[in-house]
Amino acid sequence: MQKQNSKFPKRSLSRLIAVQSFYQYDFHERKISVEALAEGLTQNYFLSEEEKIPSCEKKIDSDLLQSLLCGLITVKDKIDDEITPFLKGEWRIDNLPDVMLQILRLGSFELKYMKDTPTKVIINEYVDLSSCFYDAKQVTFVNKALQNIANKNRPESKTENKTEND
Repeated sequence: MQKQNSKFPKRSLSRLIAVQSFYQYDFHERKISVEALAEGLTQNYFLSEEEKIPSCEKKIDSDLLQSLLCGLITVKDKIDDEITPFLKGEWRIDNLPDVMLQILRLGSFELKYMKDTPTKVIINEYVDLSSCFYDAKQVTFVNKALQNIANKNRPESKTENKTEND
């Protein structure tokens, strides 16, 4: 078995590419398909300068990436409705930072529709991703929002997380 050169596990990298694909999808005003954007990212993604081939195609979980892309695109408005009640103060869907919005959308999508992945794993993955882009205050916001969405959509996670936080 060949050792993976990347510091990103396959599923983590797949989530990162999904976030970036949806970010670009909105940036290009939805004129380029999210699948085409993901394909471009997958084929031309550099994980380190030492890599001879820029593709990360063999370093992702393509099934997870497809589930995220195809799933979120069909229920994006429902996911925005899931997120909205947990936005406080001046925050609204239309004024969230672009990458943060995609992180919240994809994390919420997984929490609501992909029940095979443990709640804690989903939240940790998207909190870790947000820490690559944002400061501690914004990362805490992402964590709390995803935790609230998990509590709403996965009642079993309330007990699980209560014991962790107490």
